[in-house]
Amino acid sequence: MEEKFSYLRKEIEKKHKGCFILFAAESFMTECQYLLKKKLFKSKREQILDWISPEEAKVAEVRIALAKMQEKPLYQYRVFFLGNISFLDRVLQNTLLKSLEEAKTGQVYLLFASSEEGVLPTILSRCRKIYLFEKSNIELTKPFFLDKKLSFSLWLKNKPKDINEAKELLFAWANYLKTKKKFINFFPIIFNAYWQIKKINLNLDLFWFNLYIKITKLHNFRSSIRQ
Repeated sequence: MEEKFSYLRKEIEKKHKGCFILFAAESFMTECQYLLKKKLFKSKREQILDWISPEEAKVAEVRIALAKMQEKPLYQYRVFFLGNISFLDRVLQNTLLKSLEEAKTGQVYLLFASSEEGVLPTILSRCRKIYLFEKSNIELTKPFFLDKKLSFSLWLKNKPKDINEAKELLFAWANYLKTKKKFINFFPIIFNAYWQIKKINLNLDLFWFNLYIKITKLHNFRSSIRQ
């Protein structure tokens, strides 16, 4: 990790600007941001703009942050952190793209992603890629309800033991579903469930039951179309 941070700093100092995508597990992104601030941008020469997370990202907020990036840095750099862009919609990614294309001296864009899937190719091509884990370690877990008839007993049997396990499972499911066109209509349900469980202190039993209803309805709808 230290070696990769050192490389990142050298690349920034070489051109006095830079656009980077850092690939990391979603659960590690906030910690990684802290480490970058502490070790990479530890002096008072840089202005760190607010960290923006995908669940909070709105076009207006992103545009305001990007507009601040265009102002002359008070110190050496202005640094823009953006959370898991794999889950940002295309409108937001295209909003970001123009700034990456026209990065000026003193501007540093540090974007995080859980995988290359879901990131616009035009953004990938304009950023240096730094893998904070190996590509093969990106977890893609196929949801069990895609292969089997979804009975309520099976659903209960596979219920996560706690909120943290539910977050990890839904995140892995979302990463899998967004890569599979055949099952892509399940993605919005799982994606929304993931952000819901991250933001709300909820009852896991009720949450799991409501998710079962939504998935069952989609299963029934897909079956009726095939008939």
